[in-house]
Amino acid sequence: MTLSFEYNSDLFEETTINHWSEIYEKIVTACVNSEKIEIDQLDILPYSEKELIRSWNETTVPYEKYKCVHQKLEQLSLDSPNLPALRFGNSVLTYKELNDHSNRLANYLIQKGVCVGDIIAICIERSFEMMIGIFAILKAGATYLPLDSKNPQSRLSEIITDSKPKFILTNSKSDLNLPAYSTVIYLDNILDHSLNSNANNPETTVKSNHLAYIIYTSGSTGKPKGVMIEHHSLMNRLNWMQKQFPITVKDVLLQKTSITFDVSVWELFWWTFSGASLAILPPGAEREPLKIVQEIVTKKVSVIHFVPSMFSVFIDYLKSAQVVSKISELKWIIASGEALQPKTVNEFNKLRSSLKLPEVVNLYGPTEATIDVSIYRCSADTTIKEVPIGKTIDNTQLYVLNKANKIQPWGVPGELVIGGVNLARGYINNPELTELKFPEIELKPGSKMRFYKTGDLAKWNSDGNIIFIGRIDNQIKIRGFRIELGEIEAKLLEHPGIKEASVILHSANENPILKAFVVLFPEEKINSHQIKKYLVDILPIYMLPNQILILDKMPISQNGKIDRKQLVAFDTKIEESVSTNTSVMEQHISNIFTELLGIKYFRNADNFFDLGGNSLMAIRLTNMIYEKFNIKLEVVKIFEYPSIKDLARYLSSLGSNTNSDLPKTSNSRRSLKYAHQGSNKRKD
Repeated sequence: MTLSFEYNSDLFEETTINHWSEIYEKIVTACVNSEKIEIDQLDILPYSEKELIRSWNETTVPYEKYKCVHQKLEQLSLDSPNLPALRFGNSVLTYKELNDHSNRLANYLIQKGVCVGDIIAICIERSFEMMIGIFAILKAGATYLPLDSKNPQSRLSEIITDSKPKFILTNSKSDLNLPAYSTVIYLDNILDHSLNSNANNPETTVKSNHLAYIIYTSGSTGKPKGVMIEHHSLMNRLNWMQKQFPITVKDVLLQKTSITFDVSVWELFWWTFSGASLAILPPGAEREPLKIVQEIVTKKVSVIHFVPSMFSVFIDYLKSAQVVSKISELKWIIASGEALQPKTVNEFNKLRSSLKLPEVVNLYGPTEATIDVSIYRCSADTTIKEVPIGKTIDNTQLYVLNKANKIQPWGVPGELVIGGVNLARGYINNPELTELKFPEIELKPGSKMRFYKTGDLAKWNSDGNIIFIGRIDNQIKIRGFRIELGEIEAKLLEHPGIKEASVILHSANENPILKAFVVLFPEEKINSHQIKKYLVDILPIYMLPNQILILDKMPISQNGKIDRKQLVAFDTKIEESVSTNTSVMEQHISNIFTELLGIKYFRNADNFFDLGGNSLMAIRLTNMIYEKFNIKLEVVKIFEYPSIKDLARYLSSLGSNTNSDLPKTSNSRRSLKYAHQGSNKRKD
């Protein structure tokens, strides 16, 4: 059989067509040599391509395999005791001071019965005490488990019940949502009044194959799952980062990521590999681009991380406030946590063309593989069409497989799987899920290797870079948070009045929001507001649906399942009544709401966040207000005055130099209610 290929040379390169012809020949050859063929079982890779993919995964290099991450701090405290380690506000802790404070707390924990391998949770906002607490846990030989104090008590209870931490380190500002049965150690005054006088490094038997941390992520069954990461995996990840981006004693990292998000891990420890220092961003300032810029300038920050959606907002602020030059001392902007869009990179590169600005680096990786497993360094081009997740990091292997675990050729989509020393030990107290997600796969005859199945759809480029395409399941990412839509659906179905539930990710004007659709039991009279109020008490804020629509019945596909494509097409209108504005200011803000949220139907008393707004949109809203009215507004004001009516009154009062405090709306930021929920806990 003889074939020729005719193709459009504007769309395809000759190498691509030659590649396809080789694969096609392999398939046809298999067909004529076999009586029965399972298509997905065919080995369609030409030998040359097998060698090529093998070369892309030749990443074995030496690393500090037998060290624990806290030992880097201990070494620096001996070699360079007076170097600044932590900077917070106007205060500084040297390496020796940080090590001594951490040792005192670690020795106290050991005195209280903490043993190697124990789990100790930490629930505290960014501060010196947070850093001391994390290092103390590791020095005691234990595993640190971060908790978010803003999460509902029921969510924290699920995590605490599953992980069974021996103690929870916290302070009086962060303990309000902890369950009553928690055994708590308070760190409020440990800088002035230590819990133990012994400042020597504790002597423990902790080794590099012990756990360093456990981070909980969303679970499709309705319960979060805890990912267990060992010290040696973290050492490999940080050794690679120091080699890739060599920082020195002159450099400063910015710690601005929540410690419940795994990106925070390299912020927390990388600087100890070189004698650099860590600037701790004040709590809440991560939502304020102005304060981030101020911190970059005053602390001389070298490296900063952004979730791509926040990076886009940050770029908007730099342009609108005309402060681009203030970040020229940065060396690297690291982006990870969700897909980095070409538009975002191109916008930043336009700013780079006239100023010396930092390099943008795209990293990719799941929590189950110690933060990141691939890297792509973005060029300064202003016409980038796609941003790959890049090439494999040290001691890590990446493959694109079909459903039968056969390697896909470059250019052919499949599931991305990860192998190597970065892999997590698995999920705590969940051996079944661990076995399912971390299987042994035979990619070479007679040789099996442990991999993590990411659920991400990807493909190789011919140059060895990997392109992220999407998901093969219902997992999504919003603002860097990994969300299993099934977890939200499971919580909805726990409500006695809800018969069916489905949640989708909907994008309006490039702003992704969560939309929930529910079908009620007959005679049930609850409304969407009551359903949302129910979810507030059991889900983190980032998992709350922006909109909840009640349907008579779910659209069903031909295979009898809920048709999510039809749900995406449902009308997004909240109210069938146009806004009734009574002032010019309200009209201006109404226009901004329409442009930002992508909806036309709302009232001037409607809550910005109930209409689909979120914290990132709130930042964009402040940027648009600055452009329109030349008023610099803190993001917190959007939470205090979330309706058109109240926001217009507040802005008008600023314009008339009135300092009176306007009454706040009763439905302002949801998480504020948690600040008044106290409970009794055992205290040490």
